[in-house]
Amino acid sequence: MLRPRSAGAAEAATVPLASLKGVEVKSHPFAEMLAGKEGGRLPLADHVPADRLFVYFARPSAVFPLLDHGGRRVKCWLYEEKTE
Repeated sequence: MLRPRSAGAAEAATVPLASLKGVEVKSHPFAEMLAGKEGGRLPLADHVPADRLFVYFARPSAVFPLLDHGGRRVKCWLYEEKTE
């Protein structure tokens, strides 16, 4: 919680680093989702440097919505329910 400083306060408000808790993030349930099956893997992705993004489209026509709408629809397009 932030405290307002008084006009004449010269001392900095400090918090001991050891008192701060780290961020706890629940892992995605990959094992449950795979249900004992081996996950998909693309050997081509092994050749992409770790600091680069690799995007794979199984059907070349699937790239057009991304190119047509750019970032505006990417989130919706990636998460829309599959009807096939």
